[in-house]
Parts: sequence; structure tokens; C-alpha cells
Amino acid sequence: MAGRWAGFPVAANPRPVVLIGSAIQDPASGFADDDAKVAYLEGRFALAAPLPSAPATRDGYAVTSADDAVHQLQAASSPGSMSTSSTLHITSVHLTDQPFRTDRGMQSLPAWQVHLAGVRDDVYVLAVASSQRYPVPPAVAGPSDGPSGGQATLSADGRQLTIRFVTRHDSSGPCDPGFTSSLHMAQTATAVVLAITVHPEPITVRSDVACAAVYRDPGWGGPTVPGSPNTRTVTLDRSLGARVVVSADGTPYEVTNG
Repeated sequence: MAGRWAGFPVAANPRPVVLIGSAIQDPASGFADDDAKVAYLEGRFALAAPLPSAPATRDGYAVTSADDAVHQLQAASSPGSMSTSSTLHITSVHLTDQPFRTDRGMQSLPAWQVHLAGVRDDVYVLAVASSQRYPVPPAVAGPSDGPSGGQATLSADGRQLTIRFVTRHDSSGPCDPGFTSSLHMAQTATAVVLAITVHPEPITVRSDVACAAVYRDPGWGGPTVPGSPNTRTVTLDRSLGARVVVSADGTPYEVTNG
């Protein structure tokens, strides 16, 4: 649905952030005990150090405040869902750069690095102001629309996109339905739509065989490297530039350079 992205500001510099991962990177490990982990999940934080001031911009992006980062942590929690009296003390907050998952792959962006006493790994909160984050439309795909989003590889000249795409899968038994699938591409000034439609083949249901529900993603089956098995490459009318690449329901693909 290119219309959902009709207002995307392709001429903006820097290009708005299209976040497809989380704006908060939780500690990977290192909680002192279960109570500390529960305290984190419930947002039981206490400031034990003054918060630094923020510059107006960093790397061209407007920056949120450290106070906003703390509020984001609290807002992402689920207070009261579990029981603990523990509190995690925020002992330092620093502005840094951290990779976040976007529609252009892992992108180094301004982030608040939050250190919690007794937690080995720091928390990172995206510090790019909402005015420079482009909201990702909610997915509205029906059961026949295929997968939402995916991964795509962009050629060096910016003219070709390669995606995982299986055009045909032959049934191997009553619990493995076969299918064919087709790809349709549409292009506008702000978006490229790669819509995959799955066409299931009829199967004979046997009363003596019980099968779990099966959905075969036509995007499965190999790396997105041009020429590798189970991929398809499409040629754009011009260089991709700052345009977004989306699936049939408007969900962004993650585009990386080949």
C-alpha cells in the first residue's frame, strides 16, 4: 500500500528514521537476581544521579532529553504484573550512539545509555525526537496477502532489489500443502511495493490423518544474495534513493546493501 507512505519526506536530510525494531534495547543479561529482573520489568526505577542536559541536535537529529528516556523506560514496563519490593537505581545516563534496527538495516543513532546499579549490561533508549521518526503504519494484511515486510538486498547502483521468493513449492504429503506464488511490484515517488500473493494448491483432506495448521511463507529458503536459490531480483525504474520498500500491507522491508 504505497498510499500509506505518500507523505514520506524523501528529500529530508537526514532521512527520517523508520524504526522496525524496538526503541529500547533491554539489558542482554546480568541481573543480580530474579527480584532485580522483576523490578526492571515493572519499571521500578529510582534516580541516584543527576540527569545530564542534552544538545539540541546530534548527527543532524533533534535529540530528546534524558528525562524523556527515563519516562520511556517506565512507560514500557508493566507495573503490578509481578510482585517485588526491589528498586533499580539509575546511577548514570550518557548520550552516545547505538545501532538500532531500521528499514535501512542496523543504523547507528543517538541514544541515551542508562546504567542501573546491579545490572551488568546497560539499557539504550533511542534519543531521536519523534519529529524525525516516521511512524510505521499498522499492518492490515489479510490471510491471502502473504508475509509482512521481510529483508531485501540493494545493488550497488541502487537499481535492483533482491528478496527471498519461492515461486513454487510441491506438496510432500497431506500435511504439507503445495503452493505457487507471484510477485507484483509498484513504484511511486516515495515507495516501492513488493507484494507477494500466495496461491494454495487444492489438497485432499483424509479423515485418518490429523495435521496441524500449516502456513508456508513464500519468502523462506535462503539468503538474499543475487543468484542464490529461492531469490528473485527486480529492477527499479530509477535508483531507490530515500524511498521506502514495503510489502502489500505497507510494512517496511529491511533493506541492506549487497
